[in-house]
Amino acid sequence: MKTDRAASGLLSLYAMIFVSVVADVAVVPLLPTLTREHGLSSLDTALLLSTTTFAMVVITLPLGRLADRVGARPLVACAGGFVVLGSIVLALANGLPALLAGRTLIGIANGIIWTAGVMIAGAPGRPAGATGRAIAAGGTGLLVGPVLAGLLPDRIGTWAPFAAGAALALPVTVFFALQRSAPVERPAAAAEPTARGAHRNRIVVYAMLATVLLGFVGGMGNLLGTLRLSENGLSPSGIGVLFSIGALVWIVVAPLAGRMGEQRSHIALTAIGCALLGGAWLVPVADRSTLAITAFLLASSAGRAGLNTFSYLLAGTGAQSAGAGRGTVIGLVNLSWGVAAVIGPLAASAAHGNIDERIPFGVIAALCLAVAAFMVTGSRPAAAT
Repeated sequence: MKTDRAASGLLSLYAMIFVSVVADVAVVPLLPTLTREHGLSSLDTALLLSTTTFAMVVITLPLGRLADRVGARPLVACAGGFVVLGSIVLALANGLPALLAGRTLIGIANGIIWTAGVMIAGAPGRPAGATGRAIAAGGTGLLVGPVLAGLLPDRIGTWAPFAAGAALALPVTVFFALQRSAPVERPAAAAEPTARGAHRNRIVVYAMLATVLLGFVGGMGNLLGTLRLSENGLSPSGIGVLFSIGALVWIVVAPLAGRMGEQRSHIALTAIGCALLGGAWLVPVADRSTLAITAFLLASSAGRAGLNTFSYLLAGTGAQSAGAGRGTVIGLVNLSWGVAAVIGPLAASAAHGNIDERIPFGVIAALCLAVAAFMVTGSRPAAAT
């Protein structure tokens, strides 16, 4: 019976992750329409995309500390409420301030989900595969969200995808809140929910470095890859199909990475993930044909899914090693990702057209390989799992 409750609780968590990602990415296909309807400038449009990341960066560390003190489940239930409220605000928005307010609420929800939600999935006593399935649930949202947002406006109106997001999130949130599962997401009594010493722990540093790479490669890869494919003559629909295939790759790889995490060293897996991601970024350095960029995007998607899973598993290992709260360490990891996710696309857009586009690909590849080497050499004296 206890096992059944735990499984049901995890399923409701995966559903929460799914709806939060759907609500986040629903805005992407609507950007041209929103720009036209509300008279937005290019800066306004960029703000709509970046607001969620800014919100995550601001709240993730204090949120992790709070989760260590009060538990993760109540916070995740609150995240569902933020998704519902943010989606309603977006559906009713009549200008930029309301749009930014709705996106901020969605960003707060994402910050909670990817901190407290990861705490639940990776709690002590649960298999590492649960974290991989949580990452896969996010990938499923990346696949479904843009499709949903692309179909409804033409048939109903621009507000429809946001209203659908609220309608989807509400029952999922209620279902999650009603679940009763073993409180394994609470920190051990000896754990101290502080980042004071955690950020100096070697394993925590490895997890932070891995997520810095993830922050850079996500936005930069999508931007540079899309621009190159467009310059090569691939149509927007073809690019969209390619990114959908990338999301499918993500969904398949993340659970496999979680299973690997049950049997092998998290440091070793994270180092391998960094190296493989670096190898993917070397492809456009050698060849920028449509076939090569397609291979790069799919390989990068697989590498990001694996590294995302490994880095969260490593964060849990680092929290144990540092004697710190898991929420605090996951907050540090998410903060590292958020800062890089803000800087990466800005750097890529500044570089495009001003320098040889092979240079940013080569720089990221070198960074990935350097981090992998740093982890391997630094972890030799002591094994960690």
